[in-house]
Amino acid sequence: MKCPHCGAPMKEDQIFCEKCGKERLLVPVYDAEVDAKLESTISAIADDLADTRQIVPLPLDQEEQKPDPAETEIKLSEDGEEQTESEHKKLHKRRFLIGISAGIAVVVFLVFLTGALIYRNNHASYEYQLKMAEDMYEAQDYVQMLTYAKEAAALAPNSSDARMMMAKAYAGQNNTEMEQKTLEALLAADSAYVQAYDLLVPIYESQKAYEKIGQLLLSCKEQTVLDKYVAYRCDAPEFSMGGGSYDEMLSVKLIAPGSGEIYYTTNGGQPDRSSTRYITPIILDSGIYHLQAIYVNTYGVTSAVAEEKYTVDVRTLSAPFVSLEAGTYTEPQMIEVETPSDMYQVYYTTDGSEPGFESNLYTEPIPLPLGESHFAFIMYDENDNSSDILYEDYSLQMELALSADQAVNLLKQALILQGSLTDADGHVEGVEGNRQYEVISVISENDMYYYLLSETFVSADGTSQKTGNQYAVCITTGESFEAVQNMMGTYDLHKLQ
Repeated sequence: MKCPHCGAPMKEDQIFCEKCGKERLLVPVYDAEVDAKLESTISAIADDLADTRQIVPLPLDQEEQKPDPAETEIKLSEDGEEQTESEHKKLHKRRFLIGISAGIAVVVFLVFLTGALIYRNNHASYEYQLKMAEDMYEAQDYVQMLTYAKEAAALAPNSSDARMMMAKAYAGQNNTEMEQKTLEALLAADSAYVQAYDLLVPIYESQKAYEKIGQLLLSCKEQTVLDKYVAYRCDAPEFSMGGGSYDEMLSVKLIAPGSGEIYYTTNGGQPDRSSTRYITPIILDSGIYHLQAIYVNTYGVTSAVAEEKYTVDVRTLSAPFVSLEAGTYTEPQMIEVETPSDMYQVYYTTDGSEPGFESNLYTEPIPLPLGESHFAFIMYDENDNSSDILYEDYSLQMELALSADQAVNLLKQALILQGSLTDADGHVEGVEGNRQYEVISVISENDMYYYLLSETFVSADGTSQKTGNQYAVCITTGESFEAVQNMMGTYDLHKLQ
């Protein structure tokens, strides 16, 4: 058997030619269009045969009868010579056999033509080439798979599926360079082809080309992909407020997709990692600001610069910005107050009375008091101009296994054991007066709840003054701790010995 393409010898069970690599089509695939073409061709041949002289063979019994000499008719041959009836019949029989042979030849030609047309049609079919590529993928024949995938891509240049099959074929051959180029071309033409990201991103990861991953995700609109590879995203930060002119103090937030860091400037300068790191909202008082910000993801890739311009003209000093909204809470909360700069000071009360310079000075986040509280805040600038008063009502309601009175008693016992107190009335050896303790809030540290208590010294004449000492009692274990608020606003707890 020979290859129908190049003529090289092939074995009976051989499908692909070793010389040219092409397939020997074993079973023709039916195609309606080819069938119509074949029918038209056969019809044309039939019309041509209809114009020829029809040859009808004589019955066998007549053919075997010996001619009667009396009835023998003298006929002229084609060259003009006389022929007997017997010779004429022999010539007729010979023509009949020639006609049969010609018919067989026509049938053979038509069968060959049918096969050729079907073979040609299959190899010109995108669906056929793609299906064969898929079959070769299952068979792990990546060389033949690549041939079919390339042919499918040539027949349908815009087919993402054909490009994907090419990329998989290159991957099967460990040709990472061509796999990468094919996937990059695929996503450049079709950024919604989700499967391609799962092949291309690992290649970039192996190359530590994290910036390429970030750039790739910038053009992606598929949320499933963005969520899956959020750590690599390097989108520019977004501003919570659009630029423009405002007549009140602003609190501008910066938003980024992942867990990286944001750096910003307010004077139009180019931000970099040495610029101010964004932690809390940016407070803008009267003035002109040109905010620029960048996002640096966890892999060190820097985003493009985002920018907004603000003009703020505050004719009267605005009330301070308080982070915690008024309302009822069932978990410990911290109240944070933001000012435009360190030149401003905030004073507050917790009973709803009007605050002033004689009230509590805000220096650190305030733990939300247990029960009902009515905060009032006022802010002063460097010229002692005051803002409007901001009132916020809160309620912290928690069902706790340990009561506030029990927490006070446990703390006093711990302080007595430590030697800080001499008795449960709060006396200190050698000092007139006593120390009193009050639960002011509930805090959460290391997934545990604690009562937060303040200490007040009451002198012999009855005057009282807060000592600044604070303690914590674990609501679960009853253990007592010294509580020191750190710069982050949380508490460092040191167990009492």
